[in-house]
Amino acid sequence: MKMTQNHIESLVRRVLLELEKKKLVTFNKTKEAVLNRGKEIINADYEREAVLEQEIMRMLDDIEKQQTDQFERHRMFKMLKKKVAEERGIIL
Repeated sequence: MKMTQNHIESLVRRVLLELEKKKLVTFNKTKEAVLNRGKEIINADYEREAVLEQEIMRMLDDIEKQQTDQFERHRMFKMLKKKVAEERGIIL
């Protein structure tokens, strides 16, 4: 499930506050800049996963055209996504 921008911001704020509270990090830039960078990283990860999913859908379309037997597309989607993500070093 994709997170909304509000959820992403809330998550990043919580993580930053906890890290700061436990004195595990110090910020060289403003907290707002760090927050924005955290949101950018999460959004980029979602975009990378969306591109992966589009590619998997195209792969499934090709497989479906070649297959004469029926196959469970949703199961195949999960398996292919996991395998391709693993090969490319994408953490799901």
